Amino acid sequence: MVSESPKSKLSDSSVEQKSNEQNQDTRSTWAKAVALASRITTISVMMVVPALGGYYLDQYLGTVVLFLFLGMIFGVAASVWQLYKLIQFQNQL
Repeated sequence: MVSESPKSKLSDSSVEQKSNEQNQDTRSTWAKAVALASRITTISVMMVVPALGGYYLDQYLGTVVLFLFLGMIFGVAASVWQLYKLIQFQNQL
């Protein structure tokens, strides 16, 4: 068996400590709240805008609800993707 030297253990722990310091969020509480509110607003808008666009496109082209449903599907898919990214970002902090 190969044993690690105390020096390599020390350097590993110092690298781990530096990594943890870099990952800490040093922003103010207001900055964190505004960033989170911005991401939540983005998710909401991404859900509504494609559906509204599909509705108006249906009105313009005279179709029944084809583009409305396509817009809703696209909006939900995009919102789920943004929610996934938000959760991944929060887990990194």
